[in-house]
Amino acid sequence: MLNAKYYHKRFVLGFLGLAKTQRVFIREATGLVRAWSIWDAFIYNVMCLAIPVGFGLYFSLAPFDFPGADVVLATLFTIFVFLPVGIAYAMMTSTLPRTGGDYVFQSRGLHPAIGFMNGFAFIVIIDALFTAIDGVLIGTIVLSPSLNVLGVAVGNQALQAAGTWFGTATGSFIFCVICIIYSWLICLLGMKTFAITQKVAFVIGLIGAAATVLIFASASNSAFISAFNTFARAYTSNPDPYHAMINAANSGGFVTNQPPSLSATFLSVTILGFSFVGMAWSVQNAGEIKDASKFKNQTIIIVGCLLFGAALLGLLGFFMVRAVGKEFLAAVGYLFLTGNSAYSIPVGPYYYLFAIILNPNPILAFFIIAWGVLWVVYPVAAGPMGGARFMLAAAFDRTLPTKLGGVSERFHTPSLAIAVYCILSIVFAALYVYVPVVGTFTLDVALGLVVLLIGTCAACIILPYKNKEIYESAAISKYKVGGVPLMSIVGAISLVLLLWLLYAYATINALGVNSLGGSAEFLFGVYIFSLALYYVAKWYRKREGMDLSLVFKAIPPE
Repeated sequence: MLNAKYYHKRFVLGFLGLAKTQRVFIREATGLVRAWSIWDAFIYNVMCLAIPVGFGLYFSLAPFDFPGADVVLATLFTIFVFLPVGIAYAMMTSTLPRTGGDYVFQSRGLHPAIGFMNGFAFIVIIDALFTAIDGVLIGTIVLSPSLNVLGVAVGNQALQAAGTWFGTATGSFIFCVICIIYSWLICLLGMKTFAITQKVAFVIGLIGAAATVLIFASASNSAFISAFNTFARAYTSNPDPYHAMINAANSGGFVTNQPPSLSATFLSVTILGFSFVGMAWSVQNAGEIKDASKFKNQTIIIVGCLLFGAALLGLLGFFMVRAVGKEFLAAVGYLFLTGNSAYSIPVGPYYYLFAIILNPNPILAFFIIAWGVLWVVYPVAAGPMGGARFMLAAAFDRTLPTKLGGVSERFHTPSLAIAVYCILSIVFAALYVYVPVVGTFTLDVALGLVVLLIGTCAACIILPYKNKEIYESAAISKYKVGGVPLMSIVGAISLVLLLWLLYAYATINALGVNSLGGSAEFLFGVYIFSLALYYVAKWYRKREGMDLSLVFKAIPPE
């Protein structure tokens, strides 16, 4: 808890900031309530990993982009890269457990302009685009292949037709809009409602995840070959599609039988990074989590999420590769991604496709598909959940219009900010689906989240020295190594690892995130616009008689 001396300083700063604005912040309390338990926040972060899409992309991309990568070993490397980052976030959040998360950390720990630029650029614009893309991907990566496979397996043409429709632009867009409207509703109705619905989705999805792992664990490679050939013969005249695809990949110049490679395995972590960077998204809602100032709780919420996701990745990867076959997995990834006609199946080679092929039991298929849908719908909902909290925090600091700081008295949610974010996401979804060039703008937006994490880890290093009163009021301040704050040390280690990840994204062409065909220019423009917006707000508030520098010397209210 912050000490009395610090609150006294905040009062004095508020007094000194009097002019036309009357006080430093727009009001003395946010109007939000601490309605979430640590387990609600833990589940929320697990959902934010978007495991069905993230892992689906990894198992499809890694064997092609990084031949010789070992899935199980990649799990350990993922923990190595992201564990320090998770600990750094747990330390910072327990020090500043306020709504707005990264924005508050960086605006108080680094500089207000950096905090606002990173917050507005990523949380409002880039993540709103991610929210739209996730909603679209549910249709194209989850529903389309799953329903197609199930339809063929049980001989139901209606399911096949539904699967085909969800893979179309119209089908994926309509489903995305439905997801965003649902997200709008559960975010508006309050944290308790969100937590209840999230738990139901988590449990249903967990059953689907367990079913998927068990299906692969109980299947031999010969059983998969037989099941796959039976399924794939509906799309080809070849009596042995399984081996035909492996031969086609090798004939095309791709070597499917790659020896294990330690360097390829480590580099494949960059693909997993697309998922695991979401492990700390709960920090945007830190002001609504009970006992958020306790480091142990934040460790459970953030580091626990990392370990849970890594364990699921390791189990799923080990049993799937054993059943499906490493060469086949590499071959279909190559054929699908290069558009080779030898891959005659009309849907992507995703692991839930393989699980349903192995066991097309309708009940099991329901839970597997539900896992794929529900555990991506809630990352969509996490967009307006976190984005609206940034808007509220920035409105409290008067860097965004104060109306965005309005909170529903009934539901204790920032209703206007949620609406703005959801409308923006729907616009982005339409542009992404119907304007092809927009898709090229999204290729390197993953860099934006890494930049956001880099900013917070840098703040971990600096905060103990720049804002001693804030830092020393936190329990974590007692941990030092040779007189150096442990938070600074962990922040420095995390910063090095994240800078490596940023470098990898910027230089490894196989990842597709360093395109200059409009994507880099779009990202750069977003940051320039966000930085300019901060200085416009500063100029405007100065005209009103308000010195914004006073705001950032104080910690936001609860």
